[in-house]
Amino acid sequence: MIPGRILELQTDRGGTVVISDDTQRHLEAHPGIIDLLTEAIIKIKLPTMPQQLQLQVDLGRIVGKSSLLETPQTTATTPFWFAKRQGRLGPSRVIPDIGPAETSVISIIANAITSDRYELVSAWYGGMAPKEPWDPDLADDPLSFQESLNFWSGHALVHNPEVMDEPFETTWEDIIFKL
Repeated sequence: MIPGRILELQTDRGGTVVISDDTQRHLEAHPGIIDLLTEAIIKIKLPTMPQQLQLQVDLGRIVGKSSLLETPQTTATTPFWFAKRQGRLGPSRVIPDIGPAETSVISIIANAITSDRYELVSAWYGGMAPKEPWDPDLADDPLSFQESLNFWSGHALVHNPEVMDEPFETTWEDIIFKL
């Protein structure tokens, strides 16, 4: 991270992806990812109409470890392990006793500022995942909330004590109604 400095990375056709100081702090939960963003973003082809980007970029070699793992499907009332990640409002469903899987993929989310200028929202190792059920953006979108809850009831993150608090046992229902 470069404190107090906005990074601007170029896409393949002269577009720009801006990475704010706040987003750089957000990316600290994904150690080393910021160093690969120049390589990933140069491969992006921006759409002709400004819109939110949600895409996966395969760098063709192992670049990191994905902490997103598929789990047996549970319900909102099934107890499971959770832990709060750095820079996040709510806790994530976690698996404390397994390691991450190697990946060649970086997922990127960015919002359009103009047709050729985007602001990075987040990036991580591995495939795309929806927002977590506690995310305030889902409060007024019942369909997206249900999709999120279904996804995160069948997926969890590998617990990483370097970027997460200690795991604790609870349910999605308790997490959602306590925030």
